[in-house]
Amino acid sequence: GSSIFYLSMEDDLMRVFAKNLDGLMKKLSMPEDEAIQHPWVSKSIETAQRKIESMHFDVRKQILKYDDVLNEQRKVLYDQRRDILTSEDVLEIAESFRETVLDTALNLAMITSHQNEINLEGLREEVLAKFDVHPKIEQWWTDLNDAEEFSDKLHDYVADVWAAKVERITPEIANQMVRLILLQIMDYQWRGHLQQLDYLRKGIGLRGYAQKDPINEYTRESFTLFENLLDRVKSEGTAILSRAEVGADEPAAAPSDAQDAAAAELSVQADIAQDTPRNAPCPCGSGKKFKHCHGALDKGQSA
Repeated sequence: GSSIFYLSMEDDLMRVFAKNLDGLMKKLSMPEDEAIQHPWVSKSIETAQRKIESMHFDVRKQILKYDDVLNEQRKVLYDQRRDILTSEDVLEIAESFRETVLDTALNLAMITSHQNEINLEGLREEVLAKFDVHPKIEQWWTDLNDAEEFSDKLHDYVADVWAAKVERITPEIANQMVRLILLQIMDYQWRGHLQQLDYLRKGIGLRGYAQKDPINEYTRESFTLFENLLDRVKSEGTAILSRAEVGADEPAAAPSDAQDAAAAELSVQADIAQDTPRNAPCPCGSGKKFKHCHGALDKGQSA
């Protein structure tokens, strides 16, 4: 068999990729109400098809380049997520996050200081926000007056507070808590990161007007966003773990006397409903038939 395809000369494919076809039609003087089967026209259509297929191929190549950038970031994040899932001691991962966050806070305090002095007020606020502790920062700095010793003392203090918390809730429960919280934060931040990359990708093509390669610009800016993502996972994970508490399970409340009496009454009614015919007098002594007394009540409760 064979197939026949019909194509309008006003189609976008012909209008954009076969611009000389209009002049060819006038030269051939073809009637408007007849099918065009001239070899010159067929060749022009084939040329237009090759052009548009080449364009789509280039578009797919560009999309794959964008996807390669995302895949590299996905591999890094999934490796970290797999470590959290499979590690027998997730507390070590939390400890590395905590030390990184504290080092960042110390470096930031040194950067924002003046005349070789540390920004103690900003450091105190950052430590409180991330670790929920109140160390004697001003006193330690006055007594030590050495950045390295001060950093070691602050690290030891934060580590001791966390160790006491782990001891209080037991290492087993702390391990489960850390794994659950870090995975939730990582998944949430990754979803937000994917949205950011989608917004970036929609407008990155405009960089071409500034003589910049959109792929290179996308790679550079997406890498910055990914670094920010990893920093947020460590920062938010440390802050939430510092405030997280595990409460003891409360014992179930004992039933009251009224509840016991109601349960006994329902049990008696169930026994009566099973043993008494519906047209017999009700055993309660009311003089009514069972179906109009406790039988009707039992039916309503069943409904």
